[in-house]
Amino acid sequence: LSENDSLRILSLSGMALDQNASKAVSYALAYNQSLESLHLDSCCVGYSGQRHIVAGVVSNRNIKLRVLTGFPLGPITKTLGLPQIPEDWGNDRALSFIRYMWLFARSQNTFNDAARGPAPPAAVAASGKAAFAALSASDACKFQFQQEHAVSQTEDAPLIAPDASILVRSESGQNLQIPAWGDSLLDDDSLSETESFDGSSVSEVSASRNDPAVSVDHERRNRNLQWLRSHLQSLTEVGN
Repeated sequence: LSENDSLRILSLSGMALDQNASKAVSYALAYNQSLESLHLDSCCVGYSGQRHIVAGVVSNRNIKLRVLTGFPLGPITKTLGLPQIPEDWGNDRALSFIRYMWLFARSQNTFNDAARGPAPPAAVAASGKAAFAALSASDACKFQFQQEHAVSQTEDAPLIAPDASILVRSESGQNLQIPAWGDSLLDDDSLSETESFDGSSVSEVSASRNDPAVSVDHERRNRNLQWLRSHLQSLTEVGN
C-alpha cells in the first residue's frame, strides 16, 4: 500500500486492528499518494492506534485521502500539534484542511515537493498552524480551502449504484421486502403486499429513475428483483 499508486478505495471494516496493525496502516498512509477513501468501521481501533493512523495521514505531504470512516479525526489532530479543528467539521472537512495545509506549505516553498514519506512532526505542526492562520487572515486562502473541499464533495461516488436493489424489513420486522421497479414488476399482481412496497419508500435510489443524469439498466434491475423474489424465503431466514 505504501508504494501503490493506483489504489483509490480501501476498506478494512470489520477487521480488528491492534497496535501493530495500526502502525502498519500509519506507515502506509504516510507514503501512499493515491488512496482517496479508507473505511475503518468496526475495527476496534483504540485511542493509541487512532493516533498512529492519523499521524500517518497528517504527515503525508502528498496525501490524497478524502474519506476516512471509523472514528472522528478532529480530536486527534490537535494532539499531534495541529490547531483545534472546529467541532462542526466532519472528517471530510478535516481531511480537506490537511490537504490544504500542504498545498499552502507548497505555495510558501517550505518543503521539497518531490519528497515522499512522512514529514517531521515539527514541520507538520508548523504547516498546520500557518495554514489555519492564513484562513483567518486571507480571503484568497479561504477561497482556496473552499475549492479544495468542494472538489472532495463533487468527486465522491454515490454510496449505492443507481440500479441497486435494496431490501428492508417489513413494519413487523419479521420479513424482508423487495421494492417494485420497472413496469414489468410494478404491474405484477403476484407480488404480495408483504413482499413489496411502493417505490416512494425505497429511499433515494428510487429517485434516480426520474433523474435523466443517472443511467439505469431497468432490464438488469428487474432480473435482479426476479432473483430476489425467487430466493426471498432463504434471504429472510438468513436475515433473521
